[in-house]
Amino acid sequence: MDTITPSDWVVAPDGSGDYRSLSEAVEKAEAGATLRLKAGVHRLNRPLEINKELSLIGEGMETTRIACAEAGTVVRYTGEGTFSASDLTFVHEGLNWGGAFSADRGEVFLQRCRFTGGIRDKTNSRGGDGLWLHGNVRGQVISCHAVENELIGIRVSEQAQPILEGNTCQGNKDTGIAYFGTAAGVARRNTCTGNESRGIYVGGQAQPTLEGNTCQGNKQSGISYFGTAAGVARQNTCTGNENRGISVGEQAQPTLEGNTCQGNKWSGIAYFGTAAGVARQNTCTGNEQYGIYVGEQAQPTLEGNTCQENKWSGIAYFGTAAGVARRNTCTGNEKNGIYVASTASPSRRQPLLE
Repeated sequence: MDTITPSDWVVAPDGSGDYRSLSEAVEKAEAGATLRLKAGVHRLNRPLEINKELSLIGEGMETTRIACAEAGTVVRYTGEGTFSASDLTFVHEGLNWGGAFSADRGEVFLQRCRFTGGIRDKTNSRGGDGLWLHGNVRGQVISCHAVENELIGIRVSEQAQPILEGNTCQGNKDTGIAYFGTAAGVARRNTCTGNESRGIYVGGQAQPTLEGNTCQGNKQSGISYFGTAAGVARQNTCTGNENRGISVGEQAQPTLEGNTCQGNKWSGIAYFGTAAGVARQNTCTGNEQYGIYVGEQAQPTLEGNTCQENKWSGIAYFGTAAGVARRNTCTGNEKNGIYVASTASPSRRQPLLE
């Protein structure tokens, strides 16, 4: 059993701990204290703001819950120091708009937590997220669940740069993980499945590193880039999505490297708008349309990709698309290895298929 130190305080839902409630404990505990939350529902009368260094430790996300039904985010961290939480569920209840947890500064370390119940106020464009990291917050989110929110499981915006690792973002009405503004950081080995829109979305000027994530069975694309987004997507698996494995639109120009895009209802990888960037050593197999689709005015560099056994073509250029394709392997596709529409003009300085 853990030893209780002078800065460790027990908080129980029935008020039998060192403080009568979580709200009182947060107000009265000294900065740097650890609050050990006993199993049960710690119900808040109003959203809770924490503006000092603090650690919350529960007895498991299945048994220890912090809940609030009032409008707003259940718990907000607004301090300049370090905040940590583990083995807890943050849940927004009721019919009012709100989210489960947010932080806009300092460093946060969240492990084995669940963020759920976000409700969107569409009229005023607020609420609906499970976890919202914004401002200039840093930190790590590890082995957490962001599930069944009306908008986004984990939102990263403004200048936030967290590390997201080993999280599950499932059953959200929009997207599993989404980046906006100039957000960055790393998303590694997360599972984004069964979301109503995308597994991972990168928009604005965001440029995160996406590495080893699984984006499966989402209603649109596994991973989507829009705006002028960039960054790197490396060794991700995007399978069985209702739209595309990876979509790159507008003026986005990411580097896509070593990803597997398989069995998606449309294409493995698709470029639109004036999108660019590099797709290198990706495997696009068994998709219902194209392995790699390049349309509109997009002009990516496609290099060393394997596009095999897709229902239509391995690689296809439409619209006035351009760019470079070299050293790609396109075999066993039901129509063409590489198709180029009469209006498209990919570079022929080297053979399209080598």
